[in-house]
Amino acid sequence: MKNIAIAILAALLLSANATAAIKIDGRQARNMDDVQSLGVIYINHNLATESDADKALDEESTAQGARYFHPILMHEPGSNGVIHASAEIYR
Repeated sequence: MKNIAIAILAALLLSANATAAIKIDGRQARNMDDVQSLGVIYINHNLATESDADKALDEESTAQGARYFHPILMHEPGSNGVIHASAEIYR
């Protein structure tokens, strides 16, 4: 019984650390009084779709210890839709 309790506790601790950052929009970012800004992150490679950009930003936000991220996507003019991504991150 004691081993099962230890295993459950370990699983809970590991799952808490594995949670991904939550994507928020600009309005939500402005209205969140209980969070601390951690700055801005940049993805230094070109991305083909917005979903690729969101995934890359989510991964980098989580790696930086952020709970929330507000994406800032920029389409490069004349580049056939290539996206450069950055995001404001919050804890």
